[in-house]
Parts: sequence; structure tokens; C-alpha cells
Amino acid sequence: MSVKKNSLLIASFLILLIILLFSFFKFRDEKRNYEETLEEHIQFCLDNEYIGTEYESFCLENLSDNNKIDFFTAFANVVSRGFRTIATTLFLFIAIPCLWNTCKYLRNKVIKNDLTRMNYKKIRYNLFKEAYKSVLILPLIVIIGIILCYILTGSFSADYSIQYRTAIWSAKTLGKPFLFLAAYLLNMIFTSIIYVNICLAVARKYHNYFVALILSFLCFIGIEAFLEIVIGGILFTSIFKSDASIIFNIMNMMTFNDSFGILPVISFSCAMAIISTVVVFLLYKNKEKLVIDCEAN
Repeated sequence: MSVKKNSLLIASFLILLIILLFSFFKFRDEKRNYEETLEEHIQFCLDNEYIGTEYESFCLENLSDNNKIDFFTAFANVVSRGFRTIATTLFLFIAIPCLWNTCKYLRNKVIKNDLTRMNYKKIRYNLFKEAYKSVLILPLIVIIGIILCYILTGSFSADYSIQYRTAIWSAKTLGKPFLFLAAYLLNMIFTSIIYVNICLAVARKYHNYFVALILSFLCFIGIEAFLEIVIGGILFTSIFKSDASIIFNIMNMMTFNDSFGILPVISFSCAMAIISTVVVFLLYKNKEKLVIDCEAN
């Protein structure tokens, strides 16, 4: 992989990695402070007769086996809450590297020269291959986050999360940790595919990089608004009287809201990824129209 060609891809990944590490070390320090305080409380209880005293409930709680910070408490704080403040801009970390090579290729009319050496299907495959590299950014960040949280906690347990509600997911979901993590990653991949498809759809007509980037972001915001207001708000909340509107979301993928279970969330993101991919392939199906649009640059 050429570093120069993929410099924006690498830069996006490194910036997100720095944010992840900052969140991780911050939580690690909080965890250490918590454990030190807990140890002091435990020692106090062991040094004093607490049964029948005002400290009984306090000591029983501190001496519980479920006081150890678990994996999902760490994961919720390091990954989900760690990226919460930049949830809206996560799209740009995919769009910026995705659009760079795509717009450069189409704006410089490289396709005309390539058509003399290879067929259009091969050209389209190479174009899409470069664009879809950006899909890997967020899943890789999450995988690193999973590894860091496992190293920090030493297991994939959810006892502390379930007892003290320190994670943002239900006990039923956390009861199947590997299924949850697989679904979390799948949702991340599907949503990243949607992001790339939005960029490819815009770049099909607008080959100026900055114009395509701005329009892609506006399309992203527009789709999110349509899903939340029209589909979620009007259709499901007002007409069907259902709270399932929270499922229709392509912005807060780090949160992974499981209020209605894992399957609806995955089904929605998968369906959106498939539909948007079909749209993109249809937009790039006609070779002649694409060449004409490139000539118009």
C-alpha cells in the first residue's frame, strides 16, 4: 500500500487512534482511582466489625464480588462515550480519504487513458476498491478498543455493568458478549459502507474534491434528518405509535442502541448498506455518461 496515495486514509486512522488512546488512558486512571478507593473501603470493613452497625450495607456492597470494573464498563467509556462528542463528524473521517482519490481520478480524466488499456468493469472495480478502503477505518479503531479494554479488565464479563448500569446496553445484550461485539462490528462496517456510498454517489456528478466533500456531508445530514423526522418521528412515532424510531439512525453508530434488541439495528444498517450499494452501482453503470461527465470538468 502506497503511503503517499493513502496518506489521508492513514491520517484519519491515526487521529481517531489518538482520540481512542486519550479516552483509554483517561478511563484507566479513573479505574485506578476507583480501585484504590475501593481497597481503602474494603480494608476499613475488614478492620472493623460492621455487622449490625450503620456501615453494614456499605461494607456488604464494597465486599461484593461484583465490584471489579468489567469489560463492558470499560468499552462503554473508552469507545462509545469516548467518541460521543465527535459522533456527527465521524462521517468526515471516512469521507475525506474516500473522496480524495475518487475525485482526483475523475477530475483528471484518467479514465479516458485507462479505457484504452482495460475494460470498464475493471476500471470501476479499481475505483470502488480505493473508495471502500475507508470502510476499514472505524472497525479497526473499534477492534483496537476491544483489545485495549480486554487488556485493562482481563475478561469479557459484564457483572459490574449489569449491577451498576455503567454500560449503555441492556443486561440481555451483555449476557452474550461475543455476539454483541460481532454485531457491534458488523453495524460499524455496514454504516461505514453507507458513508462511502454517499460519497461515491455525490462524486459521480461532482468531481471537485471540496464541493463533493461539502455536498456529501450535507447529504449525510439530510438522510439522517429524513430518517429521524420522517421515518422515525412521523411514520413510527406519530402514526404507528412506536418507540422503534431510534433504530432509524446512521449517525450514532458508536452508541449502538439495543433498546429493541440487536437484530433490528443490524437489519436496518444492513438494508441501508445494500440499498445504497445498489444505487451506487446503477449510477456508475453507464460508461459513456461517466466519460461525458468527466469531459465536462
